Amino acid sequence: MTSAAASAANETANVKAESVADAANLSAASSQYTEAKAAQNSASENANSAATSLSNVNAEVTANEKNYAKDNAVLSDANTALNDAEVKYSTAVGASSAAEAQVNAKEVAYTEASTAYNNALKNPNNKPAIVLTAAILNAQKKAYLNAQAEQTADSALLDEATKGLTSAQQGQQTAYDQLASDEKALKLSKEAQNKASENVNVTATALTKANDAVTAAEVAWNNANNTETIVNKDLAAAQAKEAAAKAKAQDALNTYNDAVKVYGDAQANADAAAAAVTTAKENLAAEAKLAAADKALSDAEANLAVAKAGESKGNGGVKEHTDFVPAVPGKKGVTVAPTSTKGGSNTGSNVASTKSGVVASSTSASGKAAPKAAAATTLPQTNEANSQVAVLGLLGAMGALFGLAGTRRKRQF
Repeated sequence: MTSAAASAANETANVKAESVADAANLSAASSQYTEAKAAQNSASENANSAATSLSNVNAEVTANEKNYAKDNAVLSDANTALNDAEVKYSTAVGASSAAEAQVNAKEVAYTEASTAYNNALKNPNNKPAIVLTAAILNAQKKAYLNAQAEQTADSALLDEATKGLTSAQQGQQTAYDQLASDEKALKLSKEAQNKASENVNVTATALTKANDAVTAAEVAWNNANNTETIVNKDLAAAQAKEAAAKAKAQDALNTYNDAVKVYGDAQANADAAAAAVTTAKENLAAEAKLAAADKALSDAEANLAVAKAGESKGNGGVKEHTDFVPAVPGKKGVTVAPTSTKGGSNTGSNVASTKSGVVASSTSASGKAAPKAAAATTLPQTNEANSQVAVLGLLGAMGALFGLAGTRRKRQF
């Protein structure tokens, strides 16, 4: 891996680690926001419940205040009625007392008149005294009876006043008890009102804190989300950079491999070229030897022609003979086939060369150039090919030369 690719990979790993950390932070912020939102909902419910309770208690206090005011008025009326009843009772008591005193006085006067009348009756002759005392007695009796009637009426008024007073007293007590109950209820409702008001304040404070916590959690969540978004973009950029670096490294590796292959091919070509140079040098030496062999061959052919001409003149023609051709010294893989010569013709040799892997044939001594030309037309026109053709021609010529030198002939003269 190239340094650029390694650096990109390290950068990607670092950004991935940062992305994992930011994802954890986002998850924590999300959990914190969820918890804050739940706390906010709970605080809101508590605040609403407290407000509802306070509203209900306020209504109860208002109702109790109305009841207290009403029953306080009732007590005031009861007090007034009691005062009136007390006045009536006092008046009735006075009247009753006066009537009783009057009855007592009338009773005394009546008793005295009755005594006087009884005393007058003791003296029947004193008619005027009897009549007078009888009249006084009747008057006192009437007065006594009237006093008793007044006393009875006053007693009835007293009884009525007493009943009125008792009723007024009971009404006052009832009104007082009711007012005391209203006062107690009003006191309790006001205490509940104070507690409800305090609860409203507490829940309102808690709701404010919960709202602040939600706001802070939202800010934290948004920041974490924005950070993760940025890191994800950075991660995508780092991954793209890493991919580009890897692709560039792969291209460089491919280029290197191609260069190694080209270098290998060039080295092989260079080795082949070096071998070709060596072969060419050998071929140049062979061409020199070939030139010498060609000259020797030409001389031999000339001598042979002279010899044949002499034989033909002395014997009247060429007789059949058997030629023995030995192997060419120092040349492996070179074979010269047995030949027969008739009418002065000379059959050439088939020559094989293990050096060049090329086989050439010659049909006559005068056709020595033909194998060279044929080989040149069938092989590539390069220095190496020309050298191989030269070697082929040399070997062919040498084979023919040594074949001539090693021939044993039976001649008939």
